[in-house]
Amino acid sequence: LENARLFDETQRLLNEAERRARESSVLNDVGRDISSTLELKDVMDKIAHHARDLLSASTSAIYLPQGDGSYFQAIAAEGEIAAEIKVDTIHLGQGIIGTLAQLGQGEFINDTNHDPRTIQIPGTPVETEERLMVAPLLTGDKVGGMMAVWRNGGNPFVEVDLDFLKRLSMQAAIAIQNASLFDFINKRANELSIINNMISGLDPKLDIQTI
Repeated sequence: LENARLFDETQRLLNEAERRARESSVLNDVGRDISSTLELKDVMDKIAHHARDLLSASTSAIYLPQGDGSYFQAIAAEGEIAAEIKVDTIHLGQGIIGTLAQLGQGEFINDTNHDPRTIQIPGTPVETEERLMVAPLLTGDKVGGMMAVWRNGGNPFVEVDLDFLKRLSMQAAIAIQNASLFDFINKRANELSIINNMISGLDPKLDIQTI
């Protein structure tokens, strides 16, 4: 019995070490993706893929705020209900994802059918054992988006799953910051170029009213 217990404990430690190694490798890959491109959509697609793959999820998605920030839509989605997710709208404070976005918090729910916050995504089937895990994309205290992964049955989500999703969401938040900064710099560069062209085109002999 003691040998069996030690064997089980060794296997558990080995599995945990393997999982940590895979997570570290994925986070390193995402970091390289962020450094190599400023195409936000491409980076988000890769992050959504990694989330679905490593967390054994049926579907994964990344939502970004739209308009005045009162609603979210998916910039990336992969899996069984990806098509329905991409045309759906998440309103701040509504449903599980919208409520957690308003709070700026992450959480896993291992039985969404018994959660009072649940709102069924239009066009998707009602699963008897649907699991959902959500993490915010935070820049300081500001929510810049939401990540979500779904499982249909299988093992329940646990705290280490949420920890990994939060680390992935931090990478996604960095990608958003980089893309925003690049857009800002490009905009300012275009403005300066217009001003310089105007100045260089002015004839110093023209009177002030014409200028």
